[in-house]
Amino acid sequence: MKTLVGVVLALSLAACTPITPRGSMSAAGTALIADAEREGLTLADPALLDVDMKQAMERQVGRHGTQGERMARLRRWLHDDANPYKHDPLLTADAPKTFHERRGGCMSHAVLMVTLARYLGVDAYYVQATSARRFADRGDTIVAMTHMAVGFREGAQENVIDVWIPLEDWRLVRYERIDDELVLALYHSNLAVEDLSPAKLPQDEKELRFLAGHARSLPEIVNNLIAVLLRQKKYEEALLTARDAIERFPRFKPLYTNGYLAAVGSGEQAYADDLLRAARALKDEDPVFVVARGVSDFENGRYDAAAAQFEKALVLQPDSVVVHAWLVRARVATGNARAASDVFERAWRLAPDDPRLVRMLVTHPELRADRR
Repeated sequence: MKTLVGVVLALSLAACTPITPRGSMSAAGTALIADAEREGLTLADPALLDVDMKQAMERQVGRHGTQGERMARLRRWLHDDANPYKHDPLLTADAPKTFHERRGGCMSHAVLMVTLARYLGVDAYYVQATSARRFADRGDTIVAMTHMAVGFREGAQENVIDVWIPLEDWRLVRYERIDDELVLALYHSNLAVEDLSPAKLPQDEKELRFLAGHARSLPEIVNNLIAVLLRQKKYEEALLTARDAIERFPRFKPLYTNGYLAAVGSGEQAYADDLLRAARALKDEDPVFVVARGVSDFENGRYDAAAAQFEKALVLQPDSVVVHAWLVRARVATGNARAASDVFERAWRLAPDDPRLVRMLVTHPELRADRR
C-alpha cells in the first residue's frame, strides 16, 4: 500500500553589517543553546541586534514616552512605514534578516518585534495564540501553523499586539505567554521542517529529538518529529511517538493526522480507524486531517469518497492550490472529466501559472489544453 507521507505536515522561514550582533534572549534561552552545544548541535540565537537595527530604533522610534507609546511607534514603523512589513507565512528567519528584508511569518515578526522592543526598554515577551491555528500550502503539502504574537506589560496591564487578527477580535483569541526557551525551540523546529530533503532528515531528526525533550509542553515540536520519522519511513517508531504524544496532548489535532499516517504505514488499520473516530469527535475540523483522509481514500481506490473529502477540505481552506489539485485528481479518477476541468479552472483563476498546476497539465493536458 502506498503511504501518505509528504501530504501532511504540522507546524503549527540581508545583508548584515560587519559587526558581531548581540542577542536579547533570556537566560533560559541562552541555557538551551548551551545544552545543544553539549549535544553537538548548533542552535543559533535568532534574537540578534546589529548596528543598523540599533540606529534605526534610536532615530526613528526612540525611547521617549511610556512603554505603550514606544510599542505603538514601533508597530507603526513596522507596518505603516513606506516599506511596510510583508507577511510571508512560511518564512522563518532571525531578527537581522527579518529587519533588513522586512518580511516573514508570524514567528519571524514576533522575534523581530520583541528583540527591538527590549532594546527600547520595553518589557516585551512572546505569546502563543493557541486557539488560532492557521493553514497554508507548502509545495505539494498543506501545513498547520501555530500563531505567534507579542505581549508587553505596562504597570499591571498585560497587552497583546497581533497585527494579523483585528483589534476587535483579538480578545476572543486565547493567548498564552511563552518563555524565550520555548520560542527558541519552536523557531528551530520550524527550520528543521523547512526543507525535508532526504540528506537533511537524519540531522533534522536529531535536532527535533533534542528540542522535543527540552520543550515537552509544546505539541508542535513532537508533531514535527513524527513528520520527520514518517518521511524516513520509520513508521513503527513514528506510531509509538504519536501514541504517547496524543495521550499528552489529546486536543492537538495535527497529532491525529500524523498518528493516522503512522498507523497506516505500520499496517495498524484498526488504530488508524480509532484515530479517525477520535479526531472526528474533536470540536474543530482540521483541513489537514480532512486532506489526509481524502488521500487515504484516493490511494485505496475509493475515488468518490476521496472527492467528497477534498470538497469538504475546500470549504475549510478555499484558497489552497494543493486541495484543488487533489480534487482534480479524484475527479479524473472517477472519470468525470467535466468536473475535473471545472475544478482546475477554479484553481487556475486562483493561482495562474502556479507550478503545481502547470505540472498537472503535463499529466492531464485535457484539463486546459490551451494553457500548455
